[in-house]
Amino acid sequence: MSARRVRYEIGKGLPIPKGTGCGGFRPRPAIYPLEELEIGESFLVPDLKKGRSARAIARFTARKNGRKFASRKTSEGIRIWRTA
Repeated sequence: MSARRVRYEIGKGLPIPKGTGCGGFRPRPAIYPLEELEIGESFLVPDLKKGRSARAIARFTARKNGRKFASRKTSEGIRIWRTA
């Protein structure tokens, strides 16, 4: 099987459409209450798969907002605490 070479048409002087301001994605409501947590408070995510997602979102939120979170797997699921 031979690779087909695709030719792209080059345009010049075309205006750039206005962006959405968030990388093409529309903001959606928060799934987890990370923004609402006070220091020392926590919440439980009973589904381990969703808990892993919550951990990743907590890491992103921490970098974006300067907050700190800790997460631990428990017998009930994954619990996430705000630490700073």
